[in-house]
Amino acid sequence: MGVDLSSLYVITCPETGKQIRARDPYDVAQHPIYQLVLSLVESYITSLESSSHFPSSNGAANDNSKVEPPATLLWALFWKFSLLESAGRLLEALETIEACIKHTPTAIDMLQRKARLMKKMGEFNTAADIINDARQLDLADRYINNKTTKYLLRADRVEEAQNVIAIFAKHEGDPQHNLFEMQCMW
Repeated sequence: MGVDLSSLYVITCPETGKQIRARDPYDVAQHPIYQLVLSLVESYITSLESSSHFPSSNGAANDNSKVEPPATLLWALFWKFSLLESAGRLLEALETIEACIKHTPTAIDMLQRKARLMKKMGEFNTAADIINDARQLDLADRYINNKTTKYLLRADRVEEAQNVIAIFAKHEGDPQHNLFEMQCMW
């Protein structure tokens, strides 16, 4: 969500004078479009939390509109998380993703993004634990199994990583042989 809007964060390069996309978190946070979108998302969250409605054009909750499902609040919080993460506001992003997880504890996407955030913060063991918790919610998902293996390797928990990847490496005896044949590398 936040990444989709990144093409709107255009700044003028001081060296060349050309228009370029803002990539530095500081530049993103200072961009007026980013600030506008963030304030809109925050108003959506406030209104959804208080009345389960989106705000009307005057900023108040619109009592005539339909009641939004609970998932709407979850995805509004997730949008705010994405915006905060892109601006490098990692502690605020952590609080927001925690609110997402509190709202829907079984949402694998939220746990996966929290793990990615912890990785960005240098907390590799915590990130590996979180992504492993996400993996436990869907043991048949190869993608999350692969991600968990990578996070465990990054946290230097090699034996655990081998045990996790062995679930899908179908080779009699040594699962590493199957990984070698699949040309799997991390």
